[in-house]
Amino acid sequence: MAQALARMPLLPYARAERWRIESAAEKTASKAADHTPEDWAKPYPPAADTYLEVAAWYRTLGDVASSDAVLHSALSRLPGSRLLRWFITIWPRMRAKQEG
Repeated sequence: MAQALARMPLLPYARAERWRIESAAEKTASKAADHTPEDWAKPYPPAADTYLEVAAWYRTLGDVASSDAVLHSALSRLPGSRLLRWFITIWPRMRAKQEG
């Protein structure tokens, strides 16, 4: 991840993964966050596209928790987005359907 960020500092997948790793480390250390969850997405336009791409990438990796975290981070930045709300609602249903 560090190499990806060094070569492509705006790569959303690497930025999101660094955010997830730092968030997990902060939770384990019981340390307060130095930044808001939206910090990883600051370089991008305030639109749902980047969040959805990163959330979908995490889903393809099977990391549902990170995908959900990205979507909820997006919703805090774009509270009026119907598209984000739809994905937050529909993806758990789709997963249950695939498993059932």
